[in-house]
Amino acid sequence: MRRPLGEDLDALWGGVSAPDSVLAVFELVGFQPYHDNFGALAGEAMLERLHQRLAEAVRAWGRAYRLEHDGFAVLATVGERGPDAIVATADAALAEHGGAFRISSVHGMALVPSEAEGPDAALRLADQRLYAARTRDALIAALEQARPELARHMRAVAALARQTGVALRIDSEALDELVRAAALHVGKIAVPDEILDKSGPLTDRDWAFLRRHTVVGERILGAAAPLGPVAQLVRCSHERWDGGGYPDGLRGAEIPLGARVIAVCDAYDTMVSERHYSSALEAQAAVAELRRSAGRQFDPRVVEAFVAAQGRHSGAAAGRFLPWSA
Repeated sequence: MRRPLGEDLDALWGGVSAPDSVLAVFELVGFQPYHDNFGALAGEAMLERLHQRLAEAVRAWGRAYRLEHDGFAVLATVGERGPDAIVATADAALAEHGGAFRISSVHGMALVPSEAEGPDAALRLADQRLYAARTRDALIAALEQARPELARHMRAVAALARQTGVALRIDSEALDELVRAAALHVGKIAVPDEILDKSGPLTDRDWAFLRRHTVVGERILGAAAPLGPVAQLVRCSHERWDGGGYPDGLRGAEIPLGARVIAVCDAYDTMVSERHYSSALEAQAAVAELRRSAGRQFDPRVVEAFVAAQGRHSGAAAGRFLPWSA
């Protein structure tokens, strides 16, 4: 089933200076229940329908492919639209719903030929990122059930981290890892509710338990090999610029840049969120607190990039931002 895709990928390495294309592989979410409930005939008809829609959606830029089982792929010239816009168009084409079903997709992508040495390496890279995305979605779905307010917080932090990463001009691969880490700093699910929801000050014993959560998050994510770099960012997400953080007491540039971004975004969303034990701050007050803590808790450059990014994204979809003057 991958032969036509392989042949088209081979052609990209045939030229001396082929422009970048995006290779994206997709796996359907919700298709198996559809197949089980309505039968193989309906399932095949749905796959063919989605394939036709995908092919039409990306026809102007490239080609769509059906892979094994419920898999699809797209190979398209990047051009002015950029890879994210192309993949978003493909994701939309692979979405379908009815009264008794809902089908969507998860994807992994690679820029070719620039991100891979050859067709096989490109497919491996896209598949690895698909696996990482699938793992991320499974963890988030589990968290939605266990701690919906924590899942909301992580989505908001991920949105803030993406905007701040763009402002810092972090390259696409590192930005992808940053956003995944921000969306998956999941170690707090191992912390008892009694500690997370405590209205009074935490005891030394409470703090000792809480400070393990970044290592727990690292271990959860590190079990999936493609999430190794993401796991490292999660481990370092509570280090402080002045060296007073945890778990390793890193300081300054010893802390990975992505972790420094998460620290700022995490603190901001915590401050502007209503908690049963504390009232939400106005955005201006939260920004002022970030700036007061720059050079001690936070990287000053990241704080200013965050403020600049949110000045451009006032009222953005994460839903926690209020207008202010940067």
